[in-house]
Amino acid sequence: MKTTKNAFGIIMLAMIMLVNIKIMAQVNPSPSGYIPSSQEYWDAVPLMTLSPKSAAVNLPVEVDNSTQIFFPQKDNTSELYFYNQPPTAACQNISSTWYTFAYEINRLRNLRANTQETRYAPNFSYNHLNHGYQGWQGYTSLEKVQKFLMESGAMTDAEFDGPAQLDPKDSWRWPSGYDYYYNVMTNKLQSVHKFNMTV
Repeated sequence: MKTTKNAFGIIMLAMIMLVNIKIMAQVNPSPSGYIPSSQEYWDAVPLMTLSPKSAAVNLPVEVDNSTQIFFPQKDNTSELYFYNQPPTAACQNISSTWYTFAYEINRLRNLRANTQETRYAPNFSYNHLNHGYQGWQGYTSLEKVQKFLMESGAMTDAEFDGPAQLDPKDSWRWPSGYDYYYNVMTNKLQSVHKFNMTV
């Protein structure tokens, strides 16, 4: 009977500790300074205004952008390059930089995203924003990543990593060299817009 009471007490204590950890994680930002994207940021993002020509286009039910040459592919192939993020929790950087930014800038430049020069390293923004942490501790909001891409820009896979492939666990390194950072300024996000999804 005593063993059962002790076991029950230990389980209850563990549950209370888990609840406290969850509450603390919600109240306190991670060591990286992560704070969810602010409502002020989202309110300030302008609505996308379509031209009359664009507004008249009947959109398909779905589109697979991975079939386009602008979607990241492995070196000199047409094989899709899906970035494996564990254990970094760099999802905002990967979705924003590796996929969306690379796709859009290569589409504008009409370049195939199957070289290190036409792919963009998510670690560049992640390593500047994560304060040297991985996992939830290094997590950064979409707001921070978008602002970083607008203010600083994106570094190519080639300049960030040289001849090697990106290592998802590389969460601390910053490349050195004036030319690299000068080139980054030519790869900036110009603006962010939102769509009205209620219509």
